[in-house]
Amino acid sequence: MDRQGNSLIKIQCPNCEDIITVINQEKSNSSLGIDRDFCKHTRKKTQNDLDIWSCPNCGYSHHKSFFINPPSTSLSEDEQSELKGFMISLHLEHLGINVHQLGYQMEQEDIPTVIKYTLMEKLLPKLDCSAKTKADFYLNFAWCERRRLCSPISSPSLSNTLGLINEELNNIASRDDVVNITSQPQIVISALHEIQAMHRGALLQFTCQLLEIDQLDRLGHRGHAIAKARTSIQGNNPKELRALAKFKYDRLINETSHLKECLIHMKDAIRKNEYSFNELSSCIYLIGELHRRVGLYDEAKLWLTKACSIGPQTLRTWASEQLSSLPQVAINKVSEGESILLHTAIARLKTLKPVSPNIPPSSLSHRLAKRWMESLHLACTKYHDLYQIDPESLNELFHLELLKGQPNLQLDSLRYFQLEIDKNSRSPSSRYTIKCILPFKDSLGFFSSSYKQGSFQRHSSFN
Repeated sequence: MDRQGNSLIKIQCPNCEDIITVINQEKSNSSLGIDRDFCKHTRKKTQNDLDIWSCPNCGYSHHKSFFINPPSTSLSEDEQSELKGFMISLHLEHLGINVHQLGYQMEQEDIPTVIKYTLMEKLLPKLDCSAKTKADFYLNFAWCERRRLCSPISSPSLSNTLGLINEELNNIASRDDVVNITSQPQIVISALHEIQAMHRGALLQFTCQLLEIDQLDRLGHRGHAIAKARTSIQGNNPKELRALAKFKYDRLINETSHLKECLIHMKDAIRKNEYSFNELSSCIYLIGELHRRVGLYDEAKLWLTKACSIGPQTLRTWASEQLSSLPQVAINKVSEGESILLHTAIARLKTLKPVSPNIPPSSLSHRLAKRWMESLHLACTKYHDLYQIDPESLNELFHLELLKGQPNLQLDSLRYFQLEIDKNSRSPSSRYTIKCILPFKDSLGFFSSSYKQGSFQRHSSFN
């Protein structure tokens, strides 16, 4: 296993045929919250960091689902030499050393995520990727840059200031009874403004501004974030501090570029009919949200308006909230092609059906029902951790892919279960109860079953 407990497997690189060790991540951690374009933040590495496998010998990089497949067009000797040289230059840029000169082969978890994505981007013309795969790649590349932007500041000259700010943030969170304040960007921004008002030192003001850039980007206010980064670069601060601001500015510019590429390929995937029903209903929201993030507000309004009435309830709520935050725009400025594409997506939704094989009640054993109730309860607590609100229904858990890894637990199966919410309980484990509405029979007669707070309950009188 690697240092985070993920399993390690050995595979052969399809390009250079070297045997390499890669990481197969089995868990996804999102303890620091999720942004409105589904970017997850965590103190540990996420799927975004580990889903791209990269050969430390030749630089060949691809998504783990397709890594073992050779490129659609084999790399010539010159192209292989160019790729390896490019990889070495990236190591020098990001790590400051040429690991190949040292005779050291890097472990998969030691290769910076940005290097993996940069190498794969260089290989994209040679890889047999669908438009949907390319869209996913650029969205994850954008998230990679955002996580780099939001990574903890490492600067000896700011260590005392950062310690003071973190102490004040914890005090404000305790005072206002805020749980996990770092997962709530808007609250962090308000707290930073409060800290700036209490402490007038120039160094603290500068540091708070750097931290606010991170939170503005998480909220999708990229224009405001870029403006603050420019101001920080142009100030009278020492060179080291201006370099920190320049680093954040570069991340914002790169992220914007990747989001625009993602939009291009998402729209191409719609034209090529590559999305399933569940993917397409979420895709309509995401296209609107990404347009908002890159400052194309007319297009954002077009797609978000439609997203308010389709897809999972959480995405409808998000679409409504993001729509209300847009500056005043004229929808008639949107190109005819953009409107036609949206109509195409809506028309296609009407012809597609959710992937939901029917599981008849007769085939559902009490043992399997208990397993599913436990999984649904866990998904509810994850949902609360991610969004800080209650799920509207169990269907949302399915649409937001919180039930991955549960065989046969599909959308249609959820009709056999009910979610009950105790609004008076603040703990997710005791707040949610999952009840199976099907009757079961044992030696004592018919009964129903429910799950809450780590235990199952048997209800003798079936309702």
